[in-house]
Amino acid sequence: MREPYVFPMSESPFSPDVPPLERRRRMLEVGADVVTDEMGAVVDFLSEDDVEGVLNDPRFASVAMPTLQLSGIDESSPVWRLWTHLMFAKNAEEHRRIRNVVAREFGPRRVDRFRPGIEQAADELLGDFPADAPFDLWERFAYPFAARVACELVGIPPEDALRAAGWAFDLARAFFPFMSPERVSRAERSAIEICAYIDDLLDQRRDEPRDDLVTMLTSDEVTASLSPDEVRALAANMIFAGLEATAKGVCTGVYFLVEHGQLARLADEPELVPTAVLETLRFSPPAQSVARFTPEDMVCQDVALRAGQVASANIVAASRDPDRYADPDTLDIERPPGKQLAFGAGAHYCLGANLAKLGLGIAFERLAGRYPTLELTEAEPRWDYEGFAGIVELQVRAG
Repeated sequence: MREPYVFPMSESPFSPDVPPLERRRRMLEVGADVVTDEMGAVVDFLSEDDVEGVLNDPRFASVAMPTLQLSGIDESSPVWRLWTHLMFAKNAEEHRRIRNVVAREFGPRRVDRFRPGIEQAADELLGDFPADAPFDLWERFAYPFAARVACELVGIPPEDALRAAGWAFDLARAFFPFMSPERVSRAERSAIEICAYIDDLLDQRRDEPRDDLVTMLTSDEVTASLSPDEVRALAANMIFAGLEATAKGVCTGVYFLVEHGQLARLADEPELVPTAVLETLRFSPPAQSVARFTPEDMVCQDVALRAGQVASANIVAASRDPDRYADPDTLDIERPPGKQLAFGAGAHYCLGANLAKLGLGIAFERLAGRYPTLELTEAEPRWDYEGFAGIVELQVRAG
C-alpha cells in the first residue's frame, strides 16, 4: 500500500488562502506522486497514471453539491436549485441518463456543422484589430470568440453572446470552493437570469425550430426522458460549462505559441493546428485539477482513502509527468497527442471536448493566417486562477 506524503498544516498546499502558483510549487517540491496534509481532507494524485486511474474509477462521486456548501450555498439558493439538476452533479446511472440524451450531438461530425459559424465569428473579430497600437487579445478576441462558440452550439443569437458570457463566468465559479459573498451574490443573480432566458429560448424554438441544441431539447424524445428542470439545466450547462475554459485556452495558447515562436509556423503548416491545440492544453491546462468525492472507504491506485475525503486528480502535474513526456517543460507542437487529460477521463470526460478543440483550432488557424507576426508587448500578461486557469489580459501588436 502506498502512503501519501503528508504536509504539516503550516505548509499545507490545500489551504484556500494559498495562491495557486505557491500551491503548485509546494506540491512539486517534495517529489511525491501522492500528497495530503495533516487534516487529510484532500488527497492529491500527481502522476499521469494515478490521475487517469482516479478519473476512470466509477466508485467516486461528484463533489458538486459539497463544493457549493463550502461557499455557504444551501437549498434556499437559486444556484443550489439549478445545480441539483445538472448532469455534472449526478452520479452513475443518473449521470449517464442525462448525458446519453445529448451525447451524440457532441461527436466530431455533428460538432463540425458549427464550423462555418465559428469561422465567421473568428474572422469578424480579427477584422477589428487595430493596426497601429497595442491591444488586449483577451478583450478583443479570446473572450468574445469563446462566447460566440458556446452560443453557436446552444442556439443563442450572436447579439446575446456577451450577456450569456457574463452569466457563464459567474456560474462557472460555483464549480470551485470558497467563493466570496460577492461572488455568491453574482452567481445567484446569474442563475435566475440564465434560467429565465433559457425558458424563453426553449419556447421560441418550439415555435421556430433550428439546427441547434435548444431545438433538440424541445423534441418529444428528450422531453420523454428529462424533466423540464433537467432540460433547462442541461441547456444552461452547455453555456457555462466550457466558455471560460475555452476563452482562457485561446488567450493562453496564443501567448505560448507567440512566446515560443510557433504562431507563424502554423500559418505555413496549418496541418499542425490539431496537435498545437492539444499541446497548448497539455502545456497549460485550464482545468488545474478535477476533484472526486470518496463515498466510502476504498483503495484507489494502491492508496487507502477514507469515506468523506476528496481525491484530487492534478491535471497540471500529470500533464508535465516526466515519466510520460520527453522534455515535458518544452512546448512541442509536433508532439504526438497521446492521452489528453485536459478534458478529464472516464464517465465525466468533458462532453464538449470536440467543440472546444474545434474552436481552439479555428482560433489558432485564423489568427496565424491573418497575423503571423503577432507580437507580445513588454506588458506582463495577467493570469487568473479563480475558476479555470489562464491569461485574462494579454497586450499584443498585430505586427
